[in-house]
Amino acid sequence: MKPALIITMVACIAVLAVTALAGVQDSAQSMIARLQARAEAPPDPAVERLDLRGMTVPDRLFYMRATDHVRCVRSIADVTGDGRDEVIVGIDESQADNIFCLDGSSSGEATLVWSQHPISGVSNGSPYGDDSIVPISDPDGNGYQNILVGTAWGGRSAHNLDGLAGAILWTFDTYLEPPYTGGWVYSLAELNDITGDGVPEAVFGAGSDYNHVTMLDGDSTGAATAIWRYNAGDAVYTVRNIGDVNGDGDHDVLAAVGDDVDRLVCLDGGTTNPDGHVLWTYNPGASVYAAGVLPDITGDGINEALAVLWTMGGSAIRCVNGATGAFIWASTQVTDYGMMVDILEDVTGDGHDEVIVSSWENAVIVLNGFTGGQVWKTTVGTLNGGDVWTARAIDDLNADGFQDVVAGSFDTYAYAMDGTDGTMLWSYPTGYRVFSIYPVGDLNGDFTPEVVVGNQNQSGSLLEVVHVLDGSDIPVVPDFTLGATPGTVQICAGDSAEYTVTVGAISGFANPVGLAATGNPAGSTTAFIPNPVTPPGTSQFIIGDTAGAPGGSSTVTISGTATGSSGHTVDVTLDVVAPALPPTLIAPPDGAGGQPLRPVFEWSAAGGAASYALEVDDDPAFGSPAIVETGIVGTTFTPSTDLEADTDYSWRVRSENQCGAGPASTVFSFTTESAMPFADGFESGDTSAWSATVP
Repeated sequence: MKPALIITMVACIAVLAVTALAGVQDSAQSMIARLQARAEAPPDPAVERLDLRGMTVPDRLFYMRATDHVRCVRSIADVTGDGRDEVIVGIDESQADNIFCLDGSSSGEATLVWSQHPISGVSNGSPYGDDSIVPISDPDGNGYQNILVGTAWGGRSAHNLDGLAGAILWTFDTYLEPPYTGGWVYSLAELNDITGDGVPEAVFGAGSDYNHVTMLDGDSTGAATAIWRYNAGDAVYTVRNIGDVNGDGDHDVLAAVGDDVDRLVCLDGGTTNPDGHVLWTYNPGASVYAAGVLPDITGDGINEALAVLWTMGGSAIRCVNGATGAFIWASTQVTDYGMMVDILEDVTGDGHDEVIVSSWENAVIVLNGFTGGQVWKTTVGTLNGGDVWTARAIDDLNADGFQDVVAGSFDTYAYAMDGTDGTMLWSYPTGYRVFSIYPVGDLNGDFTPEVVVGNQNQSGSLLEVVHVLDGSDIPVVPDFTLGATPGTVQICAGDSAEYTVTVGAISGFANPVGLAATGNPAGSTTAFIPNPVTPPGTSQFIIGDTAGAPGGSSTVTISGTATGSSGHTVDVTLDVVAPALPPTLIAPPDGAGGQPLRPVFEWSAAGGAASYALEVDDDPAFGSPAIVETGIVGTTFTPSTDLEADTDYSWRVRSENQCGAGPASTVFSFTTESAMPFADGFESGDTSAWSATVP
């Protein structure tokens, strides 16, 4: 591997806008011009941020240099084998490598895992915008995530890259489709398998002169195969997987169409119509720049749709019913052009997720997902306008049990904020406008995620434009964390259950933590080895003496206590499988005589039984059974061979489950019929049932 020092060959005129200028209509021209001017304006002189004095500055774990803008940053699961996520970077450079995978274990200047330069179109292209790189599942089945990439400029294509080494698996070149002028690919998404080949499909939206939503066969190789293409009539800035809206089992597509068309469209993912099929349309009366998917708030089990508008006055975010497109709510306090939305897990306690808003305003805004009302708003600096065009939810950074928010601003800072109230947790000065920010998995072993930040670079010089930050570098009260794996253990009564309890440290907490458990089955015992535990450390939690435990599930609460902490608990589940009850015998009845040589044995179903075992013997002690049959599914059995005639037999049945055979039933006995039957008509001369041998 080598340091990720990236020198571009040709500097392109960069625009952090939402469309190629070609084909833009008059109604949208002023917006495009303002967006271009806003993103590319000469930077304001730096000023001291007095409001950030005393604010925590997180550690930078590693960085990358480049000579052009970083349009998009993302993370993918480990490909180097060290268990850490890797960082994906998209650079706005169309004539050299522009997709980079950085080793998550880097320090200082990043170590490059691989780089790629997707070749397509009339003059090649590069990723453009904060939606142009999308990590997906593993369609090629090699055990590593793939990456969808959309390109602009002369490339105008959608690509699928293998995350392991960056190989291009397929490409869809919009120049090869009518009207053969191509379109900038702004946004891509993965759907479920619709064609039935076991491989998820992909969809992308493009602008310029292509102006289509296109669904691609995910199992393509080389040139990707289009399943359907929907003519949106204007630039498609965003596509999203909204889930199954129409109940056909196929995921559907949400698309934001802007410029002159200005609508949110829901498309049937599973349609066989090559031109696509519209399920519903929402026309907000303002230019639609982006879309989002909000988990169901109407109770119909279908996700809702979010429209992000270029409008002022407060209503830049609209929520509509995902099943019908009917209006649900509009924001009232998003006062400038909306740029994107992300979903924050419920912080208001109403059982519904919230909506994070990025906009032209110098603020991060969180809306109540159920009502659209403002939950909190945190302003940032005003340098370069202070626009926040990128903000994301991130897993809990400050150990309060809620997700938090990270955001990047034109004021050149990256921020972390408390998800519950917007309190600023840390700020990091990058020196340049922030175009993209994204959470990364835990890279330094502190049990919290990290953050990757991508910057603008107007200089053409080699600058540090990617920063990977320690997300948890936050002033918090020292404490410990408590976790247990696995969450559920199933045992047979009499066996022991074992769990691993992990005691983590926050801010160097090192006081011994005492462990205890409650809720285990009556009569069982618990033990922790060792106990106490000095964080960070682990203990084996054992539940024993379970022979008398009843079958069923128990929630066992593990508690940890230590000086300097209010204490913590974690729940695990113990499933005890008890021996199945014995069945009740039915036939042959006890003491019955004259039974057929192949009797039908019948018994009642027993609680906890998965199958049954039958024993039949002429010895009441069952020393040498004539029939031993196990695994009988059902409550009857007929032998395939005859029993002995005129013989006394005993029989019994045991219930079976995953823990083996349970106790035997009550023993019944019966006598088989004689081999020489008796006929009442003998005296009258009917000898048909008799035989004799004369010596």
